[in-house]
Order: sequence, then C-alpha cells, then structure tokens
Amino acid sequence: METMGEWMSSIAECFVGKIHLTSFFYFSLNIRNTTAILINSNRLY
Repeated sequence: METMGEWMSSIAECFVGKIHLTSFFYFSLNIRNTTAILINSNRLY
C-alpha cells in the first residue's frame, strides 16, 4: 500500500499534467487567434 506522500505526489503529478495540457491547449488557441488577427489586419492595410 502506498504511503500518504506517494499518494499526494501522484495526485500532484496528475494535476500538474492536466494543468500543463490545458495551458498548452489555450496557448495554441491564442497563437491561432493572434495569427488570424495579424492576417486580418494585414489585409486591411
């Protein structure tokens, strides 16, 4: 059976992994939005 420390660290790893995935997801969305905005503003000029 796992100790409390191992249990907490495994939960923390899962939590950090999820945060990393969501932040990466939002980061890629932001890049797409920024690129689209840049392309649209370039068309205006």
